[in-house]
Amino acid sequence: MIKAKHWISSVAIAGFVFVSSYAQANGIENITLEGAGCPQGSVGKSVSNDRQSMTLIFDSFVASTGPGIPGSEEVKECRIDLTMQNNDSVGVIMDTRGYVQLQSGMTGDQHQNIPRAKRSNLVTNFFGPVAKDYLSRSTATVLAQGNPSSTTVSIMLQVAVDKGSNLTGQGQITIDSLDLKLN
Repeated sequence: MIKAKHWISSVAIAGFVFVSSYAQANGIENITLEGAGCPQGSVGKSVSNDRQSMTLIFDSFVASTGPGIPGSEEVKECRIDLTMQNNDSVGVIMDTRGYVQLQSGMTGDQHQNIPRAKRSNLVTNFFGPVAKDYLSRSTATVLAQGNPSSTTVSIMLQVAVDKGSNLTGQGQITIDSLDLKLN
């Protein structure tokens, strides 16, 4: 009886190692960031143990406008390159959270896009006056490039504000976090 328990435990451990290796081989492998909204050292990264989800926390992803603020601050972007091991098409769910504050006459928008994926472009528009937290969700299907494949997928995030007819007011849009889940 003791030998049977030992054998079952060994099989269970081997099965766990196999499942863990499979999940990691079919998930997020690496993350790189580039852009004015995500300068080096300003983004916290967390990837789940099974490599199927991640969270990015942004410290500097703020587009703003107003007196004394240079026009270069009105648009901020970040390109996120994910290297993924996947042997099939994979669904992606993205949630971005942030804050918007626009005075009357101002407009702004938040974009999230995966250029090489089906159904992946989402634009959320805001019209002043507004001051609130927001959540934008998009879904996409990323096509595999072979079997098995290592695919780099680019995600483009952007926020932009336009002072419009309000030349004296201030406004801003932030992206505070991105949650991404593979399914």
